[in-house]
Amino acid sequence: MNTLPVLDDMVARLSARLPGLHVAYFPDNPDTFTLTHPVGAVLLSYSRSTYGNSESTGAVIQPQTMRFIATVVLRQLNGQDGAVDALDNVRQALGGWRPKNCLRPVWLIDDVFLGESQGLWQYALTFATQSFFIQDDDPEDGGAPLAGVIPDNSDTKPEVTP
Repeated sequence: MNTLPVLDDMVARLSARLPGLHVAYFPDNPDTFTLTHPVGAVLLSYSRSTYGNSESTGAVIQPQTMRFIATVVLRQLNGQDGAVDALDNVRQALGGWRPKNCLRPVWLIDDVFLGESQGLWQYALTFATQSFFIQDDDPEDGGAPLAGVIPDNSDTKPEVTP
């Protein structure tokens, strides 16, 4: 499974579940990010993947555990419409929900207070889901033989000994 469709699904999920916040991808240049929303934003980013062993003898197919980070950026820390409340809402929107084409529902890993900068309070929630990496082209010729395939030797002449 490619990562971007999973991330797109997460943005759509949070946008629908948190209509009072701006939901977007984490900015390419965070130093120039300006919060224009009156309340705050949830910014999503892909963090990393780990892979299980491939059990296939042909194409490469591996379990892929994908980690993501939701960064909550709000103008208020506590109370309704504060960063802590928004963090709770993000947890509830994602925890236990299964993105399209994923094997497992999202599970939460940790969240951490990032601090305050220029009146903006920030938390980061790390979470994961699992899918498969599946090779998208045919295995190279000469790769591992497929089980159950019997070679056709009809064009060879058997050796006859008197």
